[in-house]
Amino acid sequence: MKALVVASLVTLTTLGTSAIALADSVNVCGPLREYRAATATAPGSVTVGAEQFAISSDAKANVASGATTVGTNVCLTGTWQASQTVGRNLTDFTLTVQTAATTAPTSSALPSTGTIPTAGPLAGIPVGILLLAGALAILLVGALAKRRADRS
Repeated sequence: MKALVVASLVTLTTLGTSAIALADSVNVCGPLREYRAATATAPGSVTVGAEQFAISSDAKANVASGATTVGTNVCLTGTWQASQTVGRNLTDFTLTVQTAATTAPTSSALPSTGTIPTAGPLAGIPVGILLLAGALAILLVGALAKRRADRS
C-alpha cells in the first residue's frame, strides 16, 4: 500500500514539473487583435481571433511585412509550450498576412481539444495531464478507503 501511495505522489510530482516541457503546435488564422514583439528582457504576446499566446524572449520569429497591424487578417503557425505563468508560450512561429489561398482554419471561440487552462492555479497544465492526475488521485483515494475498510 505504501508503494502505491509513494508511486502516485512521485507520478503527480513528475507530471507537475514536466508539464512545462510539453509542446504543441498552432495553426490559426483570423484578425490580429494584438501584437507585441518580444525583447531580450521581456516576453511579447500575440492574439489572433480568440487565440492568445505569449512570445518567448528567445523565440524564433518570422513575421511578414504588414502582419503586425491590428485588424489585419493573419495566419499564425508555430510551436508553443505550456507555461505555468503565461499559459501558451510560443517558442518559434511565423505570422503572415492571410490571403484568399490560405487554407489554415480560421480562429474560433470554441475550445480545441488541446486547450489548456490559461488562468487560475492550473494555468499552463495540459488537459491530458490534468485528467491523468485526477485519475491517479481517484485511485489513491480508493486504495486508502479500501485499506481503511480492511482494518475495521
